[in-house]
Amino acid sequence: VGIQAMLESTEPPEGGVMYLCSKCKNQTLHGDLKEVSNLQLVPVGRPLSAEKPKKQVPKAVEKVLAGAIRREMALEEFCSRQTSEIAQLNRLVQQYRHERECNAIIGQLREEKIIRLENLMD
Repeated sequence: VGIQAMLESTEPPEGGVMYLCSKCKNQTLHGDLKEVSNLQLVPVGRPLSAEKPKKQVPKAVEKVLAGAIRREMALEEFCSRQTSEIAQLNRLVQQYRHERECNAIIGQLREEKIIRLENLMD
């Protein structure tokens, strides 16, 4: 892999285009490109090895997965809170029904007691 470099003198030689190979540091004219044609140009400032982008991709995937796991855990926590609230509301509904039944029985007993007292007064 060769790195494209800027020459101090930006003017090409009279014979054509000039190339500079960072590996051999030789100047090659346009007519003699057999050695240079096998090189791969890499922009300056980018990593030379292909391992760094491979490491960045898993980190990006790791961040996405971590976010998904956090959202899943938050959702599970929310669902457990909702489940406990539903259970508490079900207990309150059952308690209300029981109290209503008790109040109906108490009301019926009062009515029967009033009827008995009226019969005794007659």
